[in-house]
Amino acid sequence: MGEYATKDIAKIVGIQNQKVRKYAQALEKAGYKFTRNDRGFRVFTDIDVPLIQEIIKLSYDTGMNIEQIALKVVKQQNSNTDSTIPLISEVAEPMQNEVKTSHLLNIEDERYKTLLDEIGSLKQLILNQQKYIEDRLEQQRDCKSLESLREFQEVKQQLLQIAAAQEKEKKKSFFSKLFKK
Repeated sequence: MGEYATKDIAKIVGIQNQKVRKYAQALEKAGYKFTRNDRGFRVFTDIDVPLIQEIIKLSYDTGMNIEQIALKVVKQQNSNTDSTIPLISEVAEPMQNEVKTSHLLNIEDERYKTLLDEIGSLKQLILNQQKYIEDRLEQQRDCKSLESLREFQEVKQQLLQIAAAQEKEKKKSFFSKLFKK
């Protein structure tokens, strides 16, 4: 039977060390007894790994808090150990590794699907933001173009007025020259 430290369990089940400690404390509070080494630290065994994995699974699947989940897991564990005591031949190491690996793969598959969903949502959000930015830029470009066109028309109008005034002055001068003589 393998013995594991907190960091080993964290790697096996794919969570942080602090969460393993939190889950272990919740299990102890619910009445579960962990093996302890000569320095008083928890030592996890192959029997403890599925319990931690079950807590992780239930925390993803249900809305229960960790303490409620720990109580449920300990209750299940006690009912399983009370009803049947497995023989050593029944608890073969390869089978445990296969179950452990299968369970870890299922957890990783769920995480992968969740991450893909989140990535899809983020991608859609980015596309929406990009469209919004492009629309706003287009509106600003249109406004600036209209503003420039108006300014151009005003300048053209002023130039035409000046030209008309100058033409009027030229005509006036010509007639005034003509009538003065």
